Amino acid sequence: MVFYIHDQGSRIHTPVDALLRRGGVAPTEPSARVRPVQAHDDVAAAEALDAYADQQAPAQRRLALSAADVMSAPARFAAPGWSLQRAWAECTASRIHHLPVLDNTGELVGIVSDRDLLRASAHTAASTARTVADIMTRRVVSCAPATGLRLLAEVMVGQRIGAVPVLDNDGALAGIVSRSDILKSLMRDAPLETWV
Repeated sequence: MVFYIHDQGSRIHTPVDALLRRGGVAPTEPSARVRPVQAHDDVAAAEALDAYADQQAPAQRRLALSAADVMSAPARFAAPGWSLQRAWAECTASRIHHLPVLDNTGELVGIVSDRDLLRASAHTAASTARTVADIMTRRVVSCAPATGLRLLAEVMVGQRIGAVPVLDNDGALAGIVSRSDILKSLMRDAPLETWV
């Protein structure tokens, strides 16, 4: 696959490895102070390797089919009376882009994104007096935990929204599904073969 980075009018061919930053530990070389392995060390080494393998065993993969399978839970949320600075602090501290807005009874009354917050702070110097209720989107698309991922993705694309709050049968916030959650699920759980 070919990827490009577009930056300042230039189109730069970028290897996939440069886009997928893999974490990990850099390989090391043994130092001169490492002692040779003795025959009686074999049992201890085998036990240590078994314990390490038990900890590193991958979780059993399963097919992600519904919003409940991929949602971030518990979801962070804001109150309508929060200042824009407080909502921004919540987004940045939690590294999230969307905050469902719940009233004092726990009912979903809106959603605010980091883009909304940036736009509001850039357009007015009086943003310090504004609250989340002043800028939140009041028409919010939400779904049930059992909503299928394919349908959820279709709605998100069709409605041009980046996140959908997930409400339980009682209307309480159970979680939130963002585009990132769906993409992570695709990377982690789903077969990447698809029909076109």
